[in-house]
Amino acid sequence: LLLLLLREEAEPPARPSASHPVPGRDSEARHTWKVVRAIRLVSKWSCTHQWDGSAAERRRVWDIIRGGQSGPDVAINNVVVLTGDIHTSWVMDITEDPSNPLSYNPLNGNGSMAVEFVCTSVTSPGLGLPAENVVSALVPAMNPHMKYVNLTDKGYMLLDITPERTQAEYYFVPTIAEVDDGEQLGAVYATQDGQNRIVAGEASAARENPPAPAP
Repeated sequence: LLLLLLREEAEPPARPSASHPVPGRDSEARHTWKVVRAIRLVSKWSCTHQWDGSAAERRRVWDIIRGGQSGPDVAINNVVVLTGDIHTSWVMDITEDPSNPLSYNPLNGNGSMAVEFVCTSVTSPGLGLPAENVVSALVPAMNPHMKYVNLTDKGYMLLDITPERTQAEYYFVPTIAEVDDGEQLGAVYATQDGQNRIVAGEASAARENPPAPAP
């Protein structure tokens, strides 16, 4: 589990290099999944408040994942980025140029180097955009590497990791205006071992004799 920080301009983000690489660079044989916790959105999205505003630093991270190779090849497989902070739900392939069909195929994910799951907030407001349901549909249509965007619903994300795949299950509550113990499964997406791209997933089977909820 790695932490990728994006700080304010007064303190630039850490800059990986050959002498100070991202931890786990040489552990491919020992660790199937490399889970990276990011404070801001790593995938491209024309927003300078996210990692789009630190393009050079992000490029260094991407170069480490690619290992100096051109896409679709990667040096480090199975990189999964977990992001929060923007209080909305997103699922994305990570690729350098998602709008270029020569480097990324949105139909099969070829050209993606990693994946990103963004978890919504429990109660905090999201982006505050008008007609958020409409915007949620328009954003993926204009950004082919984005496979799921939900700017409205609140809840939590369950990350299920096995040797074969890493999967994110998005659960949403019916309201945050009053106490309600209801929830529903909103979306399930996964990435398979060695594939480095998003695919549709299936909800995890319920555990037998699960532990009691925390008091």
